[in-house]
Amino acid sequence: MKKWRTVLLAGLMGTCFAAGAYAEDVLQQVQAYLRPDFNVQVDGSPVKLSTPPLVYNDKSYLALTDISNYLGANVYWKEQNKTIYINSRNQAQRPNDQELVYEEIKLANPSAYMVEYLGGQFPLLTCYIHDNSKLTNYYRLTDVKRMGIDTDGLKKVRDKYTQWLFVSEDELSKKWKSRPSIYYSRESVNIVTTEKNAKKLESIRTYVKDWTSFGARLSNCSPTMCPRDANNFEAQNVYYNRTWIIMDVAGEDEYNYLINENGHLYILHLKLTKAPIDDGTYLISSSKEDIQAIR
Repeated sequence: MKKWRTVLLAGLMGTCFAAGAYAEDVLQQVQAYLRPDFNVQVDGSPVKLSTPPLVYNDKSYLALTDISNYLGANVYWKEQNKTIYINSRNQAQRPNDQELVYEEIKLANPSAYMVEYLGGQFPLLTCYIHDNSKLTNYYRLTDVKRMGIDTDGLKKVRDKYTQWLFVSEDELSKKWKSRPSIYYSRESVNIVTTEKNAKKLESIRTYVKDWTSFGARLSNCSPTMCPRDANNFEAQNVYYNRTWIIMDVAGEDEYNYLINENGHLYILHLKLTKAPIDDGTYLISSSKEDIQAIR
């Protein structure tokens, strides 16, 4: 005898999304059959589904999240308008992140590395957050996606200061092929970024190396008060410890540099302009944003 179960028509697609509260007249009970003996192949290769195929009215139904992943599409559920979005991964259409609600974290002690993942090298911003007496490692979502890791269905959180989205290492371990390994650079001033232009990077590296405090240069200080160290210096009888964390490309010749100075987070906005003498170097102007003070 065939095994059957009563299911809701709204659940036939097996979307695993929170359906919310529906009026009784919207739902319809039907009889359908779960068929764990059915096999599914995509492009000739067997695949595993999170739930068995379901047969209703002689038609087979597969979990939408499963089949979309195997066919290279992203699936999003938006509760406000009860809409399922199915997008190919080379398209940007999706619910606006600002319209979605995420648990909030406060970025603390962030670190950035160049990491190796499946043969490629990528910049990665991480941070450790104490959550319910547990130390949780979070990875910035944009960096994770750049590595090609599928994050659909994973729980994400939003940082209060930068508004960046993060996903925990525990969540990512469900999807990644292997844990990314840190790639150590031998550069004297290591800049973690996606920028590849060697001339621009060299100009920024020189600028960073010569910095003492925001708006001041080493040449303005005595060697005793301002040693040539971009991370530790003293100015006006105040000791500073600065960590240059990660630099993001914000636009054409524009960059945002996340900095930790004495335990406080800033974004340093850099603007590059070609030098008057066309030797491939750049002049740099900057402005500092205190992201913890304004939010």
